[in-house]
Amino acid sequence: MTKDNLKKRHIEKPESCVFCAENKTVQHLFFECVVAKIIWQTVSLHFNKQLGACLESIARLWISHKKHGALNSICAAILWCIWKFRNSFIFDNVVWISSNQLWWLILRTLQNWKIIYKQEILERVEGFCSLLRSVLKAPPLLGWR
Repeated sequence: MTKDNLKKRHIEKPESCVFCAENKTVQHLFFECVVAKIIWQTVSLHFNKQLGACLESIARLWISHKKHGALNSICAAILWCIWKFRNSFIFDNVVWISSNQLWWLILRTLQNWKIIYKQEILERVEGFCSLLRSVLKAPPLLGWR
């Protein structure tokens, strides 16, 4: 139904992934795409946990949300930002420049969500944000939301 509604509005969604041109599936977009893999590898290294192979690799942490509150927040932000960034390509004609565009979106989202974190979660999320800021260094690229 959604595909038909988009077609009526003369919006043609690409049949392949907007990041890498592979076949588009939910699993691919969030976990198998080269861009998603880089994101998950970075988070896995920072938190010393194996994440991002599939939805189950992050969903298993939701059960004990108090123990993994910061990591759950970061994973939610990553999923949200991948989705939003992908939609900006399709609906807003954003141009792909580099994965830094997505990293800046993740960083900005985490910073905007700070007001909802408890202190112990905030400290761990801020540690991850500090890592992102040190790696990115340059100002964010324009042309995406």
